[in-house]
Amino acid sequence: MIGWSIYFTVLYQQHFLLWLLFSGILGLIIGSFINVVVYRLPIMLEKVWQEEAKFILGVSSSAFLEKTYNLLYPSSHCINCHHAIRWFDNIPLLSWLILRGRCRDCQTKISIRYPLIELLTAIITMIICSFITPSLFLVATLIFSWYLLIAAFIDAEKLLLPDCLTLSFLWLGLFFNLYGGFTSLDDAVKGAIIGYMVLWFVNTLFKFLYKKEGLGHGDFKLLAALGAWLGWHYIINIILLASVSGIIITSVLILFRVKSAKQPIAFGVYLSFAGWLIMICNRTDYWLF
Repeated sequence: MIGWSIYFTVLYQQHFLLWLLFSGILGLIIGSFINVVVYRLPIMLEKVWQEEAKFILGVSSSAFLEKTYNLLYPSSHCINCHHAIRWFDNIPLLSWLILRGRCRDCQTKISIRYPLIELLTAIITMIICSFITPSLFLVATLIFSWYLLIAAFIDAEKLLLPDCLTLSFLWLGLFFNLYGGFTSLDDAVKGAIIGYMVLWFVNTLFKFLYKKEGLGHGDFKLLAALGAWLGWHYIINIILLASVSGIIITSVLILFRVKSAKQPIAFGVYLSFAGWLIMICNRTDYWLF
């Protein structure tokens, strides 16, 4: 581990462009995996919920007859014709461009979401690797960013922030701050508590006044996780930035009729954006210039 750390440090200091190229390729690979998580995790959860509902209702279940379905199995395949994707058609970003966004076998259009996530992950990874030296802090910052990408895209598509995602993100934040990562453990614990309670209180008040839910409970947990990573000092900043950006972007989407005013807002997207931006902007001591 120490040997690799020294190697990457030398690469960072003496061959910076090569280091950026390496980080970009890493980002594309991780982005490809993020695509898998964003697509499959909601389906996996839905299967579990269906089986739980069948058990509670006493309905016979065929769960044991169904094929295994998780993040690793089955292998990548076209969701339309179900043909397995060949390795040379599964190269992040490049394959989508070569195939012009269509399946090689059935010519069905492949969603632009896939190359978008891969490219966005690569850009974010390169940005982070450009100003943080190879270290455990760099690894933690990358994990922080990748988690938020997964949360944002799942919430944007499904209006869902799974517990397995938000709670593991929260515990990772507390673990990283155990010996002072982004903040002290004391501030991290306060951040998790305050982050959850603030949105819980806002939602409770909204529900009392309007007799309906104003926020999803996943939003409480995501803000709690951000508080666990960044500390309680940034909770209000995250809420304000998420709210302002959410209002502006939603207004633009409604104005151009991309979104209906009656459709619920995926607030997790804006919480993720706000948390990541605040994390980046408050790491000025790690910038090269």
